[in-house]
Amino acid sequence: MKKLETYIDYRQFLLDTYLERKKRSKSYSYRTFNQSAGIKSPSLYKEVVEGKRNLTPETAAAFAKGLRLTARETHFFKTLVRFNQAQTEKEKLTCLEILRGFKPFVKQTIIPFQFYEYYSKWHHSVVREVACTFNFKDDYLKLAHALRPHITKRQARESMELLLRLGFLKKNKEGSYTQTNPSITTGAEVISPAVRALNREYAAMGKDAIDGYSPEKRDISTLVLGVSKESMEKIKQEIREFKHRLFEIVNEDPDTDRVYALNTQFFPLSDTFPLKPDGFSTESVPRPSDKSLQNNMNHFLSSGGQS
Repeated sequence: MKKLETYIDYRQFLLDTYLERKKRSKSYSYRTFNQSAGIKSPSLYKEVVEGKRNLTPETAAAFAKGLRLTARETHFFKTLVRFNQAQTEKEKLTCLEILRGFKPFVKQTIIPFQFYEYYSKWHHSVVREVACTFNFKDDYLKLAHALRPHITKRQARESMELLLRLGFLKKNKEGSYTQTNPSITTGAEVISPAVRALNREYAAMGKDAIDGYSPEKRDISTLVLGVSKESMEKIKQEIREFKHRLFEIVNEDPDTDRVYALNTQFFPLSDTFPLKPDGFSTESVPRPSDKSLQNNMNHFLSSGGQS
């Protein structure tokens, strides 16, 4: 059976543990566990595994006792329970920081939480690109100063160590680096909080780029649109296809000489309004004429949509 530290779902761990112990001893049952854990409810274990009930701090401690976990394992288990049941992103991130500090005792195994570290800082993905763009000859200060904004020499070195350890980069015989694509099996539950935090960092950097770079070096524009639910889904699909086309463009370009970030943001700016049978909002809202809309679009296109 896998080590506890390799799990990202405590319910899966409980199920696997029960099945393993049942396999070893046919007499093992939920009742056997309840007696060792001091739990009165005969169906609690089963209901928790099935997701029908959550564990409280008290019952989590009782489960750890019934599972005969060590002090270290108990700490991990209780934190994992908090993480899986967290109601806020802030609490999830707090738990992740604790969980990724645990190291598995299984050789050559990268626990899912280690991938969280890659997504937790904006510069890791940038370093991965920059390291393959020019040969910095392991001069980490030179690498650090190649990023905008600059990072420290220590951050550059630690980022390279992380990328090599996780298999995102491979060092060639001549000293240059090549990107590799490790298999990331981490579920969305682990990755999503880190990616959301990363998106906030890139969004803030995009705001700084408005004044930090001239229009010749960046493209920043905004469209405000009235959409239906159907249009929203079509636009999201267009964005996905657009990003796919961008990947095709850069993959066919052998002369990379700079790293860019592309932020795509598409979000609501109003409530959803109830519609009358004729399709119009129950609010009496003046609708712009087709000519007015065309004039606005012509202005947007002629200015390049930039500021």
